[in-house]
Amino acid sequence: MDRTGESLGKRAASSRRDAMPVLCYDGTCGLCSRIAALLARADRSGRLRFAALQGASAQRFLRSRGLDTTDFDSLVFCEDFENPNADFQ
Repeated sequence: MDRTGESLGKRAASSRRDAMPVLCYDGTCGLCSRIAALLARADRSGRLRFAALQGASAQRFLRSRGLDTTDFDSLVFCEDFENPNADFQ
């Protein structure tokens, strides 16, 4: 615990909650849409967000990272969608 009585683990978990994890998926792909729906149901905490790759938000994200904005043959996961320096897979 630190001087405020807050555990370091609790503080680290709190800072992770501030991140905005987003899974970008092909909105026209039935399998991708089903995977996104399945993950949404499994995410009981409601932290994970979803964005169709064809949508404006995902298109901005892809362009900002130099990724293809027309070929949607995969899912793109970003640990923190709002942070331009965040990792993505």
